[in-house]
Amino acid sequence: MRNRRTRKQKSVELSLELKRLLLSRRRPEDIFAAWPVQAGGGIVTQNGFRYDYREFPMGNLIEIRGGRTRGKRECFLLLLEPDNNTAILQGIKAGEDCSLDGGATTKNMLKAAFILAKERGAKSISLSDTSKKYIDDTHFFYLSEMYFVTYGMTWYEAAGLGIRPPDDKLKLVNLWRKYAHTNTWDAVASKLEPFPDVPIDISDINTSAPGSAMQMFKRIKEANTSFFVDYSEQLLGASNIGSISLIAWIADL
Repeated sequence: MRNRRTRKQKSVELSLELKRLLLSRRRPEDIFAAWPVQAGGGIVTQNGFRYDYREFPMGNLIEIRGGRTRGKRECFLLLLEPDNNTAILQGIKAGEDCSLDGGATTKNMLKAAFILAKERGAKSISLSDTSKKYIDDTHFFYLSEMYFVTYGMTWYEAAGLGIRPPDDKLKLVNLWRKYAHTNTWDAVASKLEPFPDVPIDISDINTSAPGSAMQMFKRIKEANTSFFVDYSEQLLGASNIGSISLIAWIADL
């Protein structure tokens, strides 16, 4: 992906009011709890797919709930702070019905959220990602974790929006990328319990060679097995990679 930075970038600075809001509403059930008064809304279109959104003011903040229609749980939560021209995107939840037209990708919805933030004057945005992919009603894995071990980047970095880790986390994330690209499958698998028995053909993969873990993850992803759910709590540690979701990724708008 092209490096769009031309100067040293600072992390998105959030006001005390926005920080208090995020800390007081950090649980998923709090994030998606309804505000009492809606003050606006409409439709935003990205790549031919339409997303319904609703606006709720709260002091100096504006909350935008996007995707799906009224009465259903939203697909993303966007918090805007007009006084500081900043935004934070939180609580992304992918689903077939997030677009009014159905079938849109999570990356497409991410771009729609960026459009909303930019139209309302935000010049920078912070992304706290807990996006999940469900294989049934109760079992899921985190998209960013699966994507990172499989491709050496997060799914939102691959969206082409200039999303990146903040400067103080860049060296650490690049180290994680190095592990993702050089880990052997034998080393990763030896740390997983129980030892993974993946029902795919790996006869052409040298599992002791550097980079073989990434090869395996790509093949497992293509086979659409339950592997990433079964080992969701162990996979990053076994790969020498830290928690992707704890980093507030940033982008300029």
